[in-house]
Amino acid sequence: MAGCPNSKRIAELVTKQLLKLASDKLNCEILYTYKLEPKKAFPNLRALLRNFVGTYHVVLAKNILDRKKPNIVVVGDDGGINASIIKLAKLRNIPTLAIQVGMLSERKRRDFTYIFRWRNYLLWRILALIAENYLISKILILIRWRTRVLEWGLNGADIIAVMGEYYKNLLIRRGVPPNRIVVIGYVLMDTFANSIPVLDKKRNSLYAKLKLKEDKMKILFLSQPLVEDNICTEDEYQNILIRLTNILIDKCQLIIKPHPREDLQKYDSLMSRFNGKLILIKPTDNISLPELIYSVDAVMTFQSTAGLLTLACRKPLIILDILGTPYENILKKYALTFSSISKLSDFSADMLRSLKDTFNYDIFIREHLYKLDGKSALRAAKLIINILQKREEFKR
Repeated sequence: MAGCPNSKRIAELVTKQLLKLASDKLNCEILYTYKLEPKKAFPNLRALLRNFVGTYHVVLAKNILDRKKPNIVVVGDDGGINASIIKLAKLRNIPTLAIQVGMLSERKRRDFTYIFRWRNYLLWRILALIAENYLISKILILIRWRTRVLEWGLNGADIIAVMGEYYKNLLIRRGVPPNRIVVIGYVLMDTFANSIPVLDKKRNSLYAKLKLKEDKMKILFLSQPLVEDNICTEDEYQNILIRLTNILIDKCQLIIKPHPREDLQKYDSLMSRFNGKLILIKPTDNISLPELIYSVDAVMTFQSTAGLLTLACRKPLIILDILGTPYENILKKYALTFSSISKLSDFSADMLRSLKDTFNYDIFIREHLYKLDGKSALRAAKLIINILQKREEFKR
């Protein structure tokens, strides 16, 4: 069950490994549940009530399980429809596995949900134990109550596969029993790990294609769907980009790679304003993210999971901690962090060199990515087969 583009890609990579291991015994199907969500959040009162009570999610989850009759349910995102699918699958004695698809971090203290994290999620763990009770679960499904999720990993999947020890310890603090957590690495890093030998060879052709200058510092700005996710308005985002470019344009070559979920039209005015001084990477350019990161001097972003890839490439990371996002940015302690756009005027190449000389990339990789051996998808596939072989142990 894939609920976002990252989940879909992970599902494809794991499925490929599953078919290699047991193509004659398995029938795998990827269901992209993000497309099943309502296109508009609350267009009317009926939709508002439906979202609150959860009829839409629960009925859809029931229909999916009735039609597909799976032996195991694997999810990336465990909220939304997938939360109801996990709950219903467990009632039907179908084992469930959640695979981490991106960074996990704590909500900021000012968020009202912080009460649930009091004393290591004590209140949330009590509520989760009540909700996992078989009779309570049956009642919730009967009244079609939508299962909501406070944080990733807390919706009751039988086994949770995480990227590294940092995330395992985070889930343990959230009240997940250690025996339900398995460290496998980050599946999306497999492609990068397997392409390392050829990245250097592609560097010269990428320089020629993008007209990059050897004698000038190159910074890749990885944007995020902040407008699309209602974190800021389009005008606010445009203002950030304009101020950012005005400060950096004389210091470096600035390359902008929009997020796949972003509307590219919002970059039209920016490109016109700076008339060829910026480089915008479009999907039609067919340039992979590892290629881009490997070819620049540093990467700048807000809170993108691509920051993990940047550090895996052993490149300096610059964090713009300027927006009121609800989550703590776990990459800040590994990066050069600016709390306002105006402070970027102090930015220099010497700062990057100092950061690179003092940062221990090996420790970071071990804590957050486990191994860069290109075998995370294989470990996930073996875990799925192991769960299927021990299916009887997951019966309630």
